[in-house]
Amino acid sequence: MTQTIEKMLPCFGEAPVCVIGTLNLALQGIDIVPHDIDLLTTDQGVAKFAAKYGAQIPCLSLGQELAFYKAASRLKDQPKIKLLEQALNC
Repeated sequence: MTQTIEKMLPCFGEAPVCVIGTLNLALQGIDIVPHDIDLLTTDQGVAKFAAKYGAQIPCLSLGQELAFYKAASRLKDQPKIKLLEQALNC
């Protein structure tokens, strides 16, 4: 995965980007197997990456996002649930 990241990083130009999630943990010595690459960047970074690969950035619908947060039943997600319910007039 690190070779993939090294190839991807120039696509972000000058926009800041960092590895997060399980790959971040694995890279820092935690005994965990990452199954994907999670990156954090700015809106500019997303635009540059999308332009480079001609990609559209896939997003869950607000309804799908709401269903996920409700199913996860995590206390930390309650503010997001309220915002989504307001946006969807639930």
